[in-house]
Amino acid sequence: VMHVQHHHAHIAACLADNNRTHPAIGLCFDDLGYGPDGSFWGGEVLWGDLVSFERRYHLQPVHLPGGEYTDAPPCQVAVAYVRALAPGLPTAQLLTLLPNVSAHDVEAVDLMRLSGQNVARTSSMARLFHAVGAILGLCQDLHSSRVIQAMRTLEGQAAGVQDWRGQGRTYPFDLVNGQIRLAAMFSSLLADRLQGLPVPEIAHAFFRTLSAMAVLVAEQ
Repeated sequence: VMHVQHHHAHIAACLADNNRTHPAIGLCFDDLGYGPDGSFWGGEVLWGDLVSFERRYHLQPVHLPGGEYTDAPPCQVAVAYVRALAPGLPTAQLLTLLPNVSAHDVEAVDLMRLSGQNVARTSSMARLFHAVGAILGLCQDLHSSRVIQAMRTLEGQAAGVQDWRGQGRTYPFDLVNGQIRLAAMFSSLLADRLQGLPVPEIAHAFFRTLSAMAVLVAEQ
């Protein structure tokens, strides 16, 4: 039995499928898998081959409710992302964005994050999708295990926006010490939502931003 890190296994499988053995840039935007540091990975940019890898970039980690199981519903995941990436947003506005969440729910998530109990640190792209999907009102009632549905719902909204010239909006983000920092993106997305920008346009800008991230980290 060989033990292979979750995301390295994905990259190695892609290399093997294409009969390649030399190192490649691997964009592993995924759900959850244990990383060597003990946290849950899932938004990784790896440089690796069939034998080894280096983690060059990753999404900014967020502490999510649920502990080892990390199965909190998307609306609670959204609360955790807002508190981590846009801590200045008033609770009243957060409750407006997430009508299925109560003040008690927000308080419970805050308590878990501040105490460090029953939380898990993750860079998962899927959990970012859950947070954005819940904020846009697309998947607030989904259980977090239904990752693909959340992503397809977002994709379906974005696909309805015509952008023939590729000049649509993107949200800002930063690359700092190997992290893809998300605070600027998240704050801008929240502002668009609170100002009533159509959901398909926000979803489209979100996907364009992820594409811009992928290109920039690959170039770097």
